[in-house]
Amino acid sequence: LLMLQLGPWEFEDGCSDSHSIHDTLCNNTRPWLLAELTKRWNLIASAVDSAYERTPGLRERSMVLLRSETARDFEGGTWKQGGGCHRTSPLSRELDERAGLDPSTMRFTVVAKNLIMDAVALQRMPTSHVLDAYEISRLRADAHPGPRRSIRYLHDCLHYCLPGVPDVFNGRLLRIMLEHLASRAPSGSDRQEEQSLIGAPGTTIARWNFDYAGKPFV
Repeated sequence: LLMLQLGPWEFEDGCSDSHSIHDTLCNNTRPWLLAELTKRWNLIASAVDSAYERTPGLRERSMVLLRSETARDFEGGTWKQGGGCHRTSPLSRELDERAGLDPSTMRFTVVAKNLIMDAVALQRMPTSHVLDAYEISRLRADAHPGPRRSIRYLHDCLHYCLPGVPDVFNGRLLRIMLEHLASRAPSGSDRQEEQSLIGAPGTTIARWNFDYAGKPFV
């Protein structure tokens, strides 16, 4: 099992404040960073192809899984601006990313990066799987550990360390792994017939592809 994730701090390069401004594509001034992200995912796809070519049978006995990025729930400013996460209940299910996202927000950056990742998986790694961590955590602004006394009382509104979200992450990963094994069962077996499309490349695009400048982002 190879799990891939570029991580939430992918856009530190070249920003004057490497721990906050990059969250919104350098304060909405560097949209070209998304093109750079696309190049990095294509490099990863090429590396996976090379590994399969050099090792006969590896594709059949392995699984590549791409993990999407989770939301960052800072309110009242970015991390270094003193933003925090004080919510004690989940966000409303009426939150609709597909209706359009403000390019200056953290959520635009996160969803855009996830869509690019899934598009590369669909085109370059069709046999891979996608763990949609964003779908699991998008409403759980209440599940962050909160203030970190070791860093000037600033809040940690990125990680999900409380019970709940990490457990669902693990359960979804196990489900994808079990269904991957079922897909390799002999043709016509019950295990093969029970498998679903959970984690298939393209499902993240189908779920979160939002309108941007009058047309779908991907």
